[in-house]
Amino acid sequence: MNGIDRSIALAGDEDACAQRRASVSRWSVQQQLEHLLLTDRVILAWLHAVAKGMIASDGLGGPTWRGHVVIGIGFIPRGKGRAPDVTRPDGMELPTIRSGFGEVQDQVKALADLLPTLAADSCTRRHPALGYFTPPRWLRFAQVHHRHHGKIIRDILKATR
Repeated sequence: MNGIDRSIALAGDEDACAQRRASVSRWSVQQQLEHLLLTDRVILAWLHAVAKGMIASDGLGGPTWRGHVVIGIGFIPRGKGRAPDVTRPDGMELPTIRSGFGEVQDQVKALADLLPTLAADSCTRRHPALGYFTPPRWLRFAQVHHRHHGKIIRDILKATR
């Protein structure tokens, strides 16, 4: 069972999942999961477009010093950032979130053959707070981002038991 499936299972039924929040975060477990899904979709769409040569860099430069820290040490501090509007939860139902992560898994598997192309590509896309990331840095960010929200979900569930 992967981390997303575990979070959904631990959250309980859909009504409980929607309600489970604590002083840990303003977002419920369901909102945390929706945010992760929306973020994954944005990152994966860009990575697939880059791999197919359909997109150019949206700017020059690299990560900010904060971006280097997040990517380098693999840690996002809590409560310090604001999610871009396109990744803010908007009330997606839990079954939709669950099926969305199934689609994300399929897209990640499809990236496997494209990894050498992505690793060699210097195309960048700007993260709103962390600067410009290349495809490998976006993949690393996705990993760090999932770990960050996974810890928040774990702490919400622990605080609401």
